[in-house]
Amino acid sequence: MLGSESGEEVARRATEAVIHFFETHASYQSIGVATHGGVLRRLLQYSEAHKLGLQATDQATYPPSIPNGVVFPFTFYPDSKKLIFNGVTIVSP
Repeated sequence: MLGSESGEEVARRATEAVIHFFETHASYQSIGVATHGGVLRRLLQYSEAHKLGLQATDQATYPPSIPNGVVFPFTFYPDSKKLIFNGVTIVSP
């Protein structure tokens, strides 16, 4: 759709939002984020693309199922500004 975000842009925007939150709320060690399944899917696709050494725009790599009410644990490391999911780095912007 004209003017819409690419999957990579969605993943980057979501990653930037989490990093920004932790940078401005340094006392927090854990947070909960509620979002649309499409955003979670893009974050997972993006991390899997990095794990496999592929570009984030290669859509054939990782189509995870995102059921309602699911919890996906991510870890943020403020010193390196890296967001990690399941041992895979989602590269910070």
